[in-house]
Amino acid sequence: TFISAMMEDISSLGKEGESIILGNFVPLSQVNVYTPAGLLKEKYTINNDGNLTIHTQGWAKGLYIIKTEKITYKILIK
Repeated sequence: TFISAMMEDISSLGKEGESIILGNFVPLSQVNVYTPAGLLKEKYTINNDGNLTIHTQGWAKGLYIIKTEKITYKILIK
């Protein structure tokens, strides 16, 4: 149906332990993580299944910006 087809296009971001999970993104697209000052911290590529796990263990506490091709997220590491 139309609604289920639309639901398949919804990207998601979640947290699991000390990792950030991105799901249902465009395969092989770029994901960049920035500090609030605009400095590039990490650069990633979404896998062939449209997913990515970002391990945040060892990151300093604070705000980070995750920028995908279409969506920008702000996350807080406590």
